[in-house]
This record gives sequence, C-alpha cells and structure tokens, in this order.
Amino acid sequence: MAQRCRSTYCTDVITRAAAEIVKRGGSPGVAAMCLGFGEGTFYNWIKAGRQELAARGLDGEALDESMFPENDNKSRYIRFAIAMSRANAECEAYLIRRVVELAEERGDWRGFMALLERRYPETWGSSKRREEVINVSSDDVGKAMMTLYAKGGGGASPPPINK
Repeated sequence: MAQRCRSTYCTDVITRAAAEIVKRGGSPGVAAMCLGFGEGTFYNWIKAGRQELAARGLDGEALDESMFPENDNKSRYIRFAIAMSRANAECEAYLIRRVVELAEERGDWRGFMALLERRYPETWGSSKRREEVINVSSDDVGKAMMTLYAKGGGGASPPPINK
C-alpha cells in the first residue's frame, strides 16, 4: 500500500488572504495567526518556494504566480513566495506614496514614516539605531550581565569576565 503525503494548508485561498494582510501592512506573524497557522510555517513555505525556484533555475527572475500550475504541489510554495514578495513591495510602495502625499498636503507624514521604519528597518530604520546594534561590544554585554546579577535577576552566580 502506497503511503499518502499529508496535504498542505498552503492553498491559493490562503496565499491570497496572506498576501492581502501583508499588502495592508500586516506582518507575516499577524498574517499567519489570522489564518490559523504558525509564523514558522509561513517562512517555511516561502523558503520551500525559493528553493524550488532555485532548483528550476528561476530565482532572481521577475515572476508571476500564474506561471505555475495550481495542480503542482511544489508550485503552490512558489506561488506563495512570489505573492508574499509582491505583497511586501506593494505595501512599501503604498506607504511611500502616502508619506509623500501627506507631506505635500498636510505636512503630517509621521505616522506612515513610523510604520515604514518598523516594517522595513533595513531600508527606513534610523542609521543611529543600526550603529548602536552593531557597536555593542562583549565588554558592554558583560557589564550589563554583572548589573543584572548584582540586582538579583541573573540566577545563582555571574559568569566570569575574561579580559
């Protein structure tokens, strides 16, 4: 008797719904939660789609979901990955357009800028914040841990600090 594979929840209906949530500014975690699956599953589907694209020699190409048949099990992950990439791009484009419109019309663009900074920190985040994260040394971490232990929040004994 042949063993059947478990069917996936990565359907075109789920793909369209997740893309709509992401396109409107929702995070992948929010999209996953709203649709009844875990955030890890969301990223696993994207990873599977990207891997299948690479296996077909198509990664880095400008692709459309309609290029891949619905009845192909591996294509569903490709369609999901493409849809999420497109939804992210559409969300960012919309937010940029709104920032510009509000800056021109009312001068009140701060809310959209905050969303851009949080949603796309690698592009829109504060460079100062990125530098702070990069410039944390092991000495800073050690001092912070010693302070934590001194206040009684770090467990039995502090780890040794190597100088």
